[in-house]
Amino acid sequence: MEAKDKRTEEKEHEGFALKFLSGKHQGTEFPLQNGSEIIIGRASDIPGSMVLDEEKVSRKHARLLCAGSNLVLQDLGSTNGTFVNGERINAARLEEGDRILIGSSILKLIVRTGDEDTHEAHAQSRMARKAERNQGFSMSGRLEDVPMPDVLQLIGSSRQSGVLKISAGRSGRVYIREGQIFHAEIDGEEHLGPRKALSRLVGWEEGAFELGPPAGDEIETTLCEQTEALIMDALRQLDELRLIQSDLPSSDATVTLQQELESPLRDLSPEKLDLLQLAHNCKTVQEVLDASSLSDVDAAGHLLFLINKGYVYSR
Repeated sequence: MEAKDKRTEEKEHEGFALKFLSGKHQGTEFPLQNGSEIIIGRASDIPGSMVLDEEKVSRKHARLLCAGSNLVLQDLGSTNGTFVNGERINAARLEEGDRILIGSSILKLIVRTGDEDTHEAHAQSRMARKAERNQGFSMSGRLEDVPMPDVLQLIGSSRQSGVLKISAGRSGRVYIREGQIFHAEIDGEEHLGPRKALSRLVGWEEGAFELGPPAGDEIETTLCEQTEALIMDALRQLDELRLIQSDLPSSDATVTLQQELESPLRDLSPEKLDLLQLAHNCKTVQEVLDASSLSDVDAAGHLLFLINKGYVYSR
């Protein structure tokens, strides 16, 4: 039984690989062989190494030890650090699905499928060809692979600077300085406040992202909280908004004031009166949410109240 368990364990381990979700090597996989020790860094003269030739990567940046079912990643005193699931580590045991950030590369531990050649030298060759095609790319990838909250957390943890551009049919930008988000905007929706824009961007689940060069001094600092606090607040708002939207009419439903109000206007708070005015001026639920200076969750909550109390009806 022990021999069988050992063979099964080793077979499972041989099925693991690191998949690049961003950076120059995006889309390639590096197989992990049982019993191997892989040095990750800029050094190209180490057999079996994973070469990441970029400025933010040290010559010997990290070591990955593959022993049976244990995959242990160790930072080798790198200048810019090694991160696992957004946390800077000295050493960490990896599990399937873990995300690693080294330089501008986001890697995910996956189980390999298919009959691809698993030799490390072939993997390194594929990485080199991919890097040539993607020359000049910084941190970039797909939101389907790396959700927006994880992208922001990884950039924040590694204290990188730049403009994170998100393209998903529409486009938006998050401005980051040494890991700190200081402004956000969505193209065509300049009337949205930066906090409201950031909350919406955090909820985008499809599209491409790329961290470009830092913005100039003309971009004003409008968000002062820590990046982690901003992400957590945006996630909280999205969760609450989903609950409200389950009872709210669809975003393209029209809204109209009732001609004969069942309840007096004096019962309404200033915020609800403002929403009532917007419902009079706007045509749809989405237009009301867009026009409100309140957060989406607060505006949706007030609008649902007005509908339930008979001030507004929708169709």
